[in-house]
Amino acid sequence: MSPSPSTPTPSTTVTTTPTATTTTTSTPTSLTTSSTVPGTPTDTATVTTGSATPTPSVTTVTVTATPTTSGAGTGSASPSAPVSKVVGNRYPNSLFGYTGLVPTTFTATEYFAEGNGVILTSGDKQLMLTYVGANNPSKRTPTQVAADRVADQTAEGNRFTSTVKGNLVSLKGTTRDKKNVFAGVSVGTGNQQGWTLFCNASVPLSRCEANAKVIAGRWKAGDLSVPRQLG
Repeated sequence: MSPSPSTPTPSTTVTTTPTATTTTTSTPTSLTTSSTVPGTPTDTATVTTGSATPTPSVTTVTVTATPTTSGAGTGSASPSAPVSKVVGNRYPNSLFGYTGLVPTTFTATEYFAEGNGVILTSGDKQLMLTYVGANNPSKRTPTQVAADRVADQTAEGNRFTSTVKGNLVSLKGTTRDKKNVFAGVSVGTGNQQGWTLFCNASVPLSRCEANAKVIAGRWKAGDLSVPRQLG
């Protein structure tokens, strides 16, 4: 879902874990579903030539299946929520226990002060990746989260679809300003954790899909059964 280089503050959405696979859709999109691919990703696809697009900004996409928090920022976290940093090509979050891949050329541009996530930006400023965790006090299910996210995006004039498989919600779509977005969130009774990839309109869809594929393939959720104490 929840979660800037005009830094988007990913918004908070929470859920639990169903066993069946269901699909919720809004207006159809041409995007394809991301899948698991082993190995380290390399962001080698070429951006369409022409004038450069501004640093990605996330218009109304506050959902994206990535949970977001109210206090995300660059300040220091409280002792109960240490800020985890990128290590090599990985982002291991000690608060929620998840681990996400840092694709080639991506660097951290903001760590959330509550200790629950990070914003990463590609070297050419055309792609932005967020990782974030949030508690699930209302114990919403993955199916409920998927339906909520699609409904929220539709209300904002964006076109999104969602798929639920076990405790994993996958979303993909296109915003009103032509950004392509892919997201994945793991949902449990205590918390939810996930990632969202935003691609500027000038970025070829194939490049966005390739990055989403490797990010999804290397995503590893932590313990989803218990809530965490945020800073």
